[in-house]
Amino acid sequence: MTTASPPPESGPAHVYYAGSHGRWRGVMQATIHDPFAVIQSMGLFNAIPVLMMGYLPSWFGKIYLETSVTYQADAPVRHTTTVYWWGIPMMTSEEFVFIHQDGIQFTLEGASRFKMMPWRQVLMTGRGHIDSTATHATYELKWLGTDLVQKTERNEHGVILKQLSPGFSAVQNLSSTLRR
Repeated sequence: MTTASPPPESGPAHVYYAGSHGRWRGVMQATIHDPFAVIQSMGLFNAIPVLMMGYLPSWFGKIYLETSVTYQADAPVRHTTTVYWWGIPMMTSEEFVFIHQDGIQFTLEGASRFKMMPWRQVLMTGRGHIDSTATHATYELKWLGTDLVQKTERNEHGVILKQLSPGFSAVQNLSSTLRR
């Protein structure tokens, strides 16, 4: 006699991350709205790479963001990000998303490293939720000493990622790097 296997994980977060499984890439468009607010919220040392992203002129080279999502229903979601400038990986990060039992809420833990400061690891923590359509995610993160809100929207063309913190915002239009 065989027993029925348990039903697959359900809920918007599982649908969202299963649909995001893969590799994504796009140009980062960062804007500094108030440099003093950036410095005040995260301190000068932490603010330097953020200010550079917003103030580098486009003729100096675009900043690219590459990210990957690894989803398995029975494990934390693994998310990696690499920010490239001139083809050089300037920042790397790895986060793990822990989907709650309700299938909507999640918590996040991770760490970033900067090319110019390889000895330094910056921890990140946060929480968030996925909407009922499983196409929008909202993240409330603590990163570089400040609060960062990140919102994503999945659509037929890819993922639109928007970030906002005191004095700073960024938008990335990410496309899948997998050939379809």
